[in-house]
Amino acid sequence: MKRGVYMALIKCPECGKDISDKSSACIHCGYPLEKLRISLDSVKVDENIYNISSLHRKYNKYSKEDQIFIYKECKKKYKKITKGGYDLLDISTEYDSPTGQNLVQMVGQMFNWWNKNGKMYLTYKFLIECISHNFEYFEFNTADYAAVAPKPVPKPDPNIVRCPKCGSTSVTTQERGYSIMWGVLGSTKKKNLCQKCGYTWWPGARK
Repeated sequence: MKRGVYMALIKCPECGKDISDKSSACIHCGYPLEKLRISLDSVKVDENIYNISSLHRKYNKYSKEDQIFIYKECKKKYKKITKGGYDLLDISTEYDSPTGQNLVQMVGQMFNWWNKNGKMYLTYKFLIECISHNFEYFEFNTADYAAVAPKPVPKPDPNIVRCPKCGSTSVTTQERGYSIMWGVLGSTKKKNLCQKCGYTWWPGARK
């Protein structure tokens, strides 16, 4: 059996087009690829090589204190996702601090790793590895990292009465009481009363 020569596609840092990692220069713009191979600001993600010099420059603009904060925040978010215990509507797994937000956005755009498609944990792990390797060359295989399946959102029990206004389950039933308008017959009818917001409604009425 004849063995073939395997090659990977890399992104040209000059024009951004796909080229072979075996090429000596970009076939589209002529950029010398030897510079890319010896570049410290490059990383192999799965089978492709990416230049992360722009990400490195953005990171270096932060103070040492902010860099430590970004690293710890990414580790905290990554641990939260990979340990499970969150549901699909939990936005606390998103990066909500302005410090480092541009780094998270840049990685997300580069690889399409977002909270909405369930790949936000890869963004956090990638940044952790970049910082740990001082943005020098390393290999990042996405298959090596897997998030725990999110906790399913429980369906509401149809037998539990909920307030149609605020959603509270703290609901009592009370008789309307005698009135001149409704008389004695009307006083026997019962209404639901929300103990939280005070909203009242007839049982079985449309919400």
